[in-house]
Order: sequence, then C-alpha cells, then structure tokens
Amino acid sequence: MNVNKLASIIIISWIVLLGSSTVVLPQTAGTTLSFSAPVSTTILDKDGQGTGFTSVQPNTAGNQYDAGRIDLDTASGNLKMTATQGSNATANNLVNGLQVAADTTVPFTVTARLKGPLTNLASAYQQGGIFLGTNQDNYVKLVIVNSGSGTGSLGLQFYQEQNAVRQSVGGGQLPQVSGLNWAAIDTLDLFLKGDPATGKITASYRINSDKATPVELSQIFQPASPGTFFAASSAMRAGILAFTGGAPEVTVSFDSFAVQYPQMVNDLSLSPSPDRGGGARLTGQEVAGDIYVFLDAGSGNGISKVSFYIDDPDRTGPPARVESVFPYDLAGTATNGQAKPFDTRTLADGEHTFTATLALTDGTQTVKSGKVRIVNGASSCLPITTLPCSEVLVNLPYQLNFIQSQGKLLDKNGVGTGFSVVDPADKGTGYLPAKLLIDQQAGLFKITTTAGLAFEASNSQDNALAVGIDAPSQISIIGTTLVNPPAGTGNFEQAGLWFGNDQDNYLKLVVISTPGGTQIRYDMEVGGKLTASLSTPGSLNLSGARVGLELRADPVAKTISASYSLNGTTPLAMGTFTPPNDFFSFDAATIDPTIGTKSFGGIFASQRNGPAALTYSFDDFAVISGSAPPPPSGFEFTRTSFPSPGGPTGMVWGPDGRLYVAELFGTIRAFTLSPDKLPVSEQFITSLIDQQGDRLLLGITVDPASTVGNVILWVTHSSPSTNQGIINSAKVTRLSGTNFATVEDKITGLPRALNNHSTNSLHFGPDGKLYISVGGNTAAGAPNNAGTEFGNREEQPLSAAILVADVKSAGFDGSCENTSDPYGPPPCSVVTHATGLRNSYDFVFHSNGNLYATDNGLGVTGTYPPSPTPPCLGFGDPAPVNEGGDNPGLQPDLLHWVKKGKYYGHPNPRRNECVFKDGSYQRVPPLPNWEPPFFQLGTNKSANGIIEYTAGAFCGALKNNLLTVNYSNGDDLTRIVLAGDGKSVISSQSLIGGFDEPLPIAQSPDGTIFVGELSGGKVTALTPKSAACTAP
Repeated sequence: MNVNKLASIIIISWIVLLGSSTVVLPQTAGTTLSFSAPVSTTILDKDGQGTGFTSVQPNTAGNQYDAGRIDLDTASGNLKMTATQGSNATANNLVNGLQVAADTTVPFTVTARLKGPLTNLASAYQQGGIFLGTNQDNYVKLVIVNSGSGTGSLGLQFYQEQNAVRQSVGGGQLPQVSGLNWAAIDTLDLFLKGDPATGKITASYRINSDKATPVELSQIFQPASPGTFFAASSAMRAGILAFTGGAPEVTVSFDSFAVQYPQMVNDLSLSPSPDRGGGARLTGQEVAGDIYVFLDAGSGNGISKVSFYIDDPDRTGPPARVESVFPYDLAGTATNGQAKPFDTRTLADGEHTFTATLALTDGTQTVKSGKVRIVNGASSCLPITTLPCSEVLVNLPYQLNFIQSQGKLLDKNGVGTGFSVVDPADKGTGYLPAKLLIDQQAGLFKITTTAGLAFEASNSQDNALAVGIDAPSQISIIGTTLVNPPAGTGNFEQAGLWFGNDQDNYLKLVVISTPGGTQIRYDMEVGGKLTASLSTPGSLNLSGARVGLELRADPVAKTISASYSLNGTTPLAMGTFTPPNDFFSFDAATIDPTIGTKSFGGIFASQRNGPAALTYSFDDFAVISGSAPPPPSGFEFTRTSFPSPGGPTGMVWGPDGRLYVAELFGTIRAFTLSPDKLPVSEQFITSLIDQQGDRLLLGITVDPASTVGNVILWVTHSSPSTNQGIINSAKVTRLSGTNFATVEDKITGLPRALNNHSTNSLHFGPDGKLYISVGGNTAAGAPNNAGTEFGNREEQPLSAAILVADVKSAGFDGSCENTSDPYGPPPCSVVTHATGLRNSYDFVFHSNGNLYATDNGLGVTGTYPPSPTPPCLGFGDPAPVNEGGDNPGLQPDLLHWVKKGKYYGHPNPRRNECVFKDGSYQRVPPLPNWEPPFFQLGTNKSANGIIEYTAGAFCGALKNNLLTVNYSNGDDLTRIVLAGDGKSVISSQSLIGGFDEPLPIAQSPDGTIFVGELSGGKVTALTPKSAACTAP
C-alpha cells in the first residue's frame, strides 16, 4: 500500500455502478456490514482496509476524510471511530461521515449496533450514531449524545436539519430519551425507518438484545419538503457518524451497520445487465439506451401469464408483449435465459409508464406499474459516457491516485477509474472496461492496448479516457506519470496524455516507440489532419523510468505547451502549439449545457502496428489550475451557496421576498432565505413541465401587477433538446394562481435555433410592454455547410432581435407561427424593437432611461450572407474572409446601448439585413440604421446575465453600475461604470470570480447579488460586507 498516496486522496462523493449504456439511480439490494472482514473498493481505514462504506459525506472545509481516525478491527468485528472536533450542525465540518447509497423511494430501515461501554461519552456534545440525508444541511440522525457533562447527561437524540435549519424532532434541542442505565449497556441498536407512502421517518432503539422489539420514540419526522428525503435521488445516503463538537476526542465502536428494504415480489424491476443482477424497483428510475425490465416474481410460482404494456396504464390496447414462461422479461428472454434489452431510444425523452398484468394460477389477476424517465436526448451523455451528463465536468483540483475506487467509469472488476468520458471512436469500440485495471495494491492504473489509434482518418482509438475541463476559466495543467513504459517494437506503440474535443481535434503528448527508438512526441491534429509535431532527438532508454507528462492549456494566450520529466528531474519543455478556439470551449452556444464543456483531457494507450498487446501503467493523473487569482476589486462580499439542482438559467426577486430561479429543463424553485442567505423553505414549481413536458427554460420575470399575496410569473421556453431544437417551438408563458398551476401560453411560434439559441430573457419595460430577447438561428447571419451545431437553419423575421409585445392590450395576438412558411412573416402582434443582436442573453432597463444588453460574439465557424444587398438568401462560404470566403472569424462579446429601430450588426436576410456589422468585411457601407458597439467586453467571455446594481452598499460606490456575468472565459462578474448621462463607459473591471459556469444574475432589495451557476447546479449569494464609507 502506498501510504504517501493515501494522504493525498480526494474522496469521490459517490460510486456509480452502471451497465454499458444504462443510467440508474441507487439500487434497492440493501447493504449489510458486519466489520468482520475488509470490503474491497470501499473507503479505507488507517491500515488500508476497506470499511464497506462507499463514500464520505463532504464538508465545507474539504477535509471530510481522515483515515487515521478509522480502525477496522476484524478480530473483534468492530469499526472503531475516533471522534474528532467538528459537527454537521452550523459549521458543517463533520469528519468521517461514512455512508452508502440509500433508496428512499421504497420503505427502508437504517440500523447500526453500537458497542459498549458508552460511558466514555462524558463531555458535552460527544456523540455517535446513524444518519440519513443528502448533505450536512439536510439530514435526520439518531445518536447517543452527551448534552452536558458526565454520564447523567447522556441521552438518545432524534435530530433533523432541513435547509440548514435544525432542531430535535418534535422541537427544542434536547435528547428525547434520558435516564437509562448507561453503564449496563453492552449493545445499543439504533433504527431509522421510513415509508415514502406516508412521508414519515420514525426512530427506535434496543438494548442488549437481538430479539426484543425495539422501543419506538413518540416523535415522528415528517419533512417539510418530502421530495428532499423520499424522491428518487442519486444523492441520498445513509451512514454512521461520531463527533465531539468542541470536546476532547473519544472512540465510538460500531458492531454492525445495515440499510434494509422489504422483499420485492411481483413488482416491475430494472437491471443494468441481462442477467437481471442488481435489480432495482422500476418506478422513479432515470434511464437511457438499452435497459432490462422484468417482473421480479421470485421463482414464478402462481403466475400463468404476464402481459406487458407501454404507455397504456389502463390496458385499453393490445399488450406490447405477452410472456407465458418464467422469467418474465419486457423485451423477451434469450435462449440462454438472459433478458433481451429494451431500447429506450424507440420512445421519446420524458416520462413513460410500463404496466404488467399478471394472470395468476388461481384465476385472479393483479396489475403492477412503474414510471421511468427516459433521457436519451436532453440528459443522456451517450456516446461520450454512460454516466449522467452532470458527472462529466470535474471541479479543480482533480487528482487520481489509483489506490482505491475513484468512482466514474469502471474497470474490468467494477472499480471506478475516476475518468468520466471515453472519446468515441468512429472505427473502434471506444469503451472497453475489460482492458482497464485499477491495481489498488500497487497504486497503478493499467491499460492494456488495442491496435486502435486516433490518427487522421483512422479514428479507432479505444479507451481514450478523459474528464471534462472548464478550459476557459483558468490555465489548466493536465499531468500524468507513466511507470516503466514497455519498450515496444518500433511500430509506434504509445501511451500518454491527450487534450481536445474529439479524435479529429486534439493534442497528445506521448511516449512512443518508433523505428528510430523510443521518443517523447507532441502532436496536434485539427479537423482530422496532423498540423504540428515535435519529438525528442535520438532514442531514450526508459526502462524502469518514471516519465512525467504535462500539458498546460492557457485560455488567455490561447496556447497549449508541453513538457516532460524523467524520474522526477526538472521538466523539459517540448514546445507550444496554438490550437483553434474550439479546443478551449470558448463559445457557449456550441456547448451542451447539461455537460458544461466540450474540452476534455485524459490518458490513452495503443499498440498501433505492434505485434501484440502491451500494458502501460499510469501512477497518477491530475488536472489543476495554474491561474493566479484576479486582482482584488476592492469590494468584499460574504459568499454563501445553495443548491439549484436543475441548473439555474434565469432569476428574479419577487414582491413576496422570495428568489425565483428558473432551471434548464422547465422547473422553477422559489426560495425563502434566511438573513445569512440560505434557504429556510423552498417551493418546487413544476406546473410548466406537468402540462407541457420538459422545456428549455431560459427566461423568467415577474409581472408588474404582482403583489405579495399574488405573484405572477412570465417565462420563455422552447423544445428541450440543446442540439436539435424544433423550429418555432419557443413560447412566452404566464404562470399564476395557487402553486402557479394556471399555465397560459401568451406568445407561441417564436424562433428556435437548432442549437441552444432561443428565446432568452424577458422583462417588462417602463411602458408596461413585454420585451423579449431572441437569439440568432445562425452563427453570423447565413447558414453554411461547415457542419457546426447551427446546422442549415436560416434566420427568421423575429430571430436575432429584441422583441416587444403589448401583451396586456385588447386584441393582442400572440400566435406567431407562420404555418405555411416557417420563414415567412409572423401573423402576430409581436414586433422587433431592435435587430441585429446575435445572442443577447439578457438586457436591463437602467434608471437613466436607457436599455443595455449583452451580446455573445462569434466563436465558431460562421458566415454572413453571400450578398451584401437583398435578396441575400443562401449559404455563406465558410472559408475565412482573407481567403475569399464569408467567415469573419472570432468576434468580441459586446455591450449594446439598445435603441428602438436600430440595427446592431448580425445579418438577417428575412429582414433584408444583409450587411455584417459596419460593412468593412464585405467592403460596403453600413446599413443606415446601424449602431456601433457601445463597449467591447472581450473575446470568448460569453457575457450573459446583466443587472443595474441599485443598492447603496459600499457607500454607493456600486450604485447604478452595470454588472455582467461571464459564463466562459473568466467565470466572473464584470463591473461596468457608466458616465453620468449613460452614454459612455468610464471603466470596467472584474468584480468577483470563482464561479462554475455562471449564467443569470439578480439582486435583492438589501443589495445581495445572486449568481446562478449552471454547471455547478447552485445559486451563490454575495452579501456586501459592511464597512466604513470609503469608496474602493
């Protein structure tokens, strides 16, 4: 065991076990730990023995795991926890909250036996016991605790915390059970039992007995938001804890732990494999690709026939399949007895019902039904990974040491490799777990090669493993160490690092065996062509060597440099390449927002033309940030965050004092916040998706007619796919009434690009009219054949503009779709206010009377129209301008002062706007109503959300400044100081950074700034720190 590596482990918060093309939530097989033997691929104790627990509950300090305080004593069958200072109360600094996945969508029991004597818990707040929850702000626990000092203060406490608000179940802060003969206790059994049907969790205990009926506490925990504890969630965990608060350290011994579920018989189940192993209850699962659905019917006795129905819960039509022989499989049973796969791609994304009618041998029948959510489009990450999209992008620093399961994609033994992506191979298999091995004893990741390689047209590399990297946000340093690389036969056997987009666009730094000997080589391939290559001279003898490889990706310089080291010596530079911008994922419009990046970095190995497979050993892998922090802005904030799991896309502060957060696929959360800006309650609003299914929801605002007791919301949304948007699927919808259950589409048939350009933000103007920002359908005004995410969809009369709609006027007509010609004039009352805005995600009506909008600049291959004069329909030439084409190249993000009737430079042939910007690229004059940019925000920023800061914090130094959100390069807020008349910009600076793909921004009346972090799935509150009135 490599003890030095053990000290640097970063614990992965959960281990996901998945089939090759199936995504499932935690399974209901149960967990039983007796602590009598080590359990492989689980959390390690001080001696490197697996405890059986699969993760550690994260804490705010990031020091949640301390192996030195965990001792698996297999001789006595005890797990001894040395409780240290810390807790899961206010500070959220609990250490060693050991846990396993729990399925609370079915009845469950969490139990543990504590071994006496327990009288060593002699100081205030020393405690040990069991817990259930998603994090240190949302849990319920049953513990033995000392509430004062001495054994007379010992008690059993049933305690809960919801959204950081905590108390004993039933009220107060004291234990519910006291006065027991604590010195006489040899074994103490603790139980938490829950039932999702009732939404209740009970607590009970048993002393010195294996058979006695546990004593149940009278208090019952019924969560305020049942979904937090009972909804299908991959984040639900159950486990054990021991801590001391501020008291001295103490040891708590656990004799056993278990999570148990009732036996499921005659119920529809889901398995990740054809042998039906690891079956989980079907209802509540999120699935993609091939799945195995079957009736969990024991031995099949008592059943004569099973009829399966899909999306026909009342069974009014013919069954999809009838099975008369056990086992009963939805898609049928193969001749070898294994289940045949059901292809979920034959159904649309969204919720579907599977129903089975069981004809019993006694002449009666029973019906079983289950609902699943299919996510092949909006949320599935096939073909790059079998994991959920949310697991692709990693937070930095990200370090893998291979001495235990690292989570993510699995090796041949089901051990997590820590890598989240396999680069798809056009001519290979791609992911081959049988060729991967985490050797935990040696602390090595061993890859056995195939002949596949990503080289120009071949694109056959297998197991090109990687993680998603937020490349624009920092200098990304990607490194690995190869140990004793095999010499090869001179047939281009190789292994090392790669970074890029796919097998046609990447850089690699490898140890390679060539006819001239072993070398280090640095290559770049762009568009399937090798464009640059550097090699070390001569031949290297790497027998027994440790070869360090490092790539340094700098998004500011737009360069990637390579270096290597031998046996820990000073790194030697290989050289620097300048790849295309796409390598850095600068253009947010080209990125699937459910993934958050298209930049990947990782490792690979290939035998290429060699005669036999080789095995390469990797000692470590890491991606760390090499960026210096931005200079301080002089403004200090207290920073707190809370989850918005659906990914925040828009936010607005309501007159009821709540923050309303729109999420990517149609859900809305309304947060009531405490003075420290953490949720005390949350309303989960699903009325839009309940009536219309998943929708790409980007904009949200409050109707000016809203009151404290009657909030009315307006939202913009379109078809849910982020890369196959349905034309004219965008809408503006009004949500009102109790639970916002009244859903009224006020405007329909608005433009939607093939990619994620759509109806963006919306705001009511001072004139009472509704203004709506709509992105362009093209990258620069005309479609082209370059194969970008924009496809060949043209602009439409209402695309690439800020629209205005007098939605409250008599006779308003919001039906904008031209059913005979989708590119024809819209037959509605919605008109353009200003045009030529490529993708203004947000805009703001300033108190100075002006309207300001951000606008994302071109970052992909885009083309303006083939003619600068009407008619200018048709495809543009994707060749660069300097080569005679229509591609203007990279363009900066802009801040516009938006004026009625003005044109801001993004062409739209359907409006006879054929001139790109000022006409200089086409060598023609600008259009008469062209308006020059108000201010350049920088390149590759993806400037999106914008507000006017209206509070008087910092002695008014920020008041009336514009604040913009940078989703891409910077991941920060920009402060823009306007001149007094609002007609020019005096200065701009980075205000505060460190966000995870920030998108929307809002402000509360007290001056708190809220930033929605899309990839982070959270909202961060920035509360101004009080200070003397000296402006920064």
